[in-house]
Amino acid sequence: MENPRAEEGARASKLAGSSKISTPKPTGSQPPKLSPQAKWKAANPKAVWAHVALKSALRRGLIERQPCAVCGTTRHVDGHHPDYDQPMAVVWLCRAHHVAVHRQRGRDG
Repeated sequence: MENPRAEEGARASKLAGSSKISTPKPTGSQPPKLSPQAKWKAANPKAVWAHVALKSALRRGLIERQPCAVCGTTRHVDGHHPDYDQPMAVVWLCRAHHVAVHRQRGRDG
């Protein structure tokens, strides 16, 4: 009796060899497309540095996450940097209040 698994494997390898998967090749004239997040990171290196420094301090236990300064919740709290030159001086805000601060700052600035 023939080995059905061997036949299946041979059939699969023939199919894999014959199928052509075309992947777009980068051209020298087109720069790679950047996501909005990647564009923001490239435009704001000091902010990225402050975020990384705060995340590291949190992970190492050098600083503790606090409740939201506005509503007092402890869920989904982010550190808001009023000044990126001082990465550990943050105002702890829940996600909703953090977004509101940035929206307000966008209108003011």
